[in-house]
Amino acid sequence: MEQEKTLQVLKEVIFSVFETMFFLFPEAVESEKDRPVNPDEYFRAFLYLNDNKWLLILRGSEKLADTMAKNFLGQEGPVDEAEVADVFREAVNVIAGNFLLKLDGGDRVSLGVPEVEKCRRFHREETVREFDGDLVFNLGGEFCEVSIKGIDV
Repeated sequence: MEQEKTLQVLKEVIFSVFETMFFLFPEAVESEKDRPVNPDEYFRAFLYLNDNKWLLILRGSEKLADTMAKNFLGQEGPVDEAEVADVFREAVNVIAGNFLLKLDGGDRVSLGVPEVEKCRRFHREETVREFDGDLVFNLGGEFCEVSIKGIDV
């Protein structure tokens, strides 16, 4: 499958997951001038797919991850950081599973165990060099990026 079509499938899955699980409506960022400011602190969840051949990474600002957790859990007050991390981990898991199902009907579905970490100082240049596909989203002014590596895009 050509790169543009594969990334379009991933983009559609991201829209669907954020809208249905988190009640958030991502806007795809097509140019650098529309890109939200890179956060100083962010969450990064990742997971290997298809026997460790592919890697999917979800990055989002700390504020976005907190909003995702509140919306998912139906909480208005503060959410414990461990719960925020769990929700962010589940997001990458659901995105990966739905992406593989849409991509090939589930014939090659093999998901690893998702991991999550809180990070500092996001550097865009590393992402551009490192991954085969990279999608950036703006969610109410908050940063979100999904990167994929190893897939035949």
